[in-house]
Amino acid sequence: MVGWGTAGMKPALGSTRHLLVIGPGSKQSGQGLVEYALILALVVLVVIVALVATGGQVQNLYSDIITTMCNNHVGC
Repeated sequence: MVGWGTAGMKPALGSTRHLLVIGPGSKQSGQGLVEYALILALVVLVVIVALVATGGQVQNLYSDIITTMCNNHVGC
């Protein structure tokens, strides 16, 4: 039976030695991910505001297209 010691055991992926090697880089990549998430949230917010502002016009345009297609017996 193997005891609690580390004799003969390989270091785990999350060991301190591995964390020291990739530690500073992971903070920077985490910061980059947060920045991309903030940019994505801003883009989503702009799209939602644009759809709310022009929603009626888009709905009328879609309705006109469907009516024209049905009148010409295309896709109905």
